[in-house]
Amino acid sequence: MAAFVEAIEEMVGDGGVVLGGTVKAISAVKKALEPTLAGRIREAPELAFDSTRAELREVGDRAASKPTR
Repeated sequence: MAAFVEAIEEMVGDGGVVLGGTVKAISAVKKALEPTLAGRIREAPELAFDSTRAELREVGDRAASKPTR
């Protein structure tokens, strides 16, 4: 998990990340990312491994338009 989290942190830079998948998977990854990406993580359980580019774009756009907490 550490290598996965490090790779995400590198890719995100100063941006944010949208996590998809099962609630359990999202929770585990979010917990690992919180220390460095707090306030820049959005959850999208409707995204799945086989989501289309259009679905990814739609969910990403929606997530980007939500205010940070």
